[in-house]
Amino acid sequence: MTITYDEIYNRMKSQFASESKYDFDEASDAAIRMRVLAGEIFNAMTSLASVFLMQLLSDII
Repeated sequence: MTITYDEIYNRMKSQFASESKYDFDEASDAAIRMRVLAGEIFNAMTSLASVFLMQLLSDII
């Protein structure tokens, strides 16, 4: 199971709201930065999953 971009972003928003005690504003600078960071995390996780799968397949073959 792979975590999606939306799941990563929603976790980040929830954590931000929980720790800051402020409502999350989708139009804020923090939201823009979080969307970019969530994308980077998602891309890194996807790349790692691909590398792991390729390694697993090469061990089988």
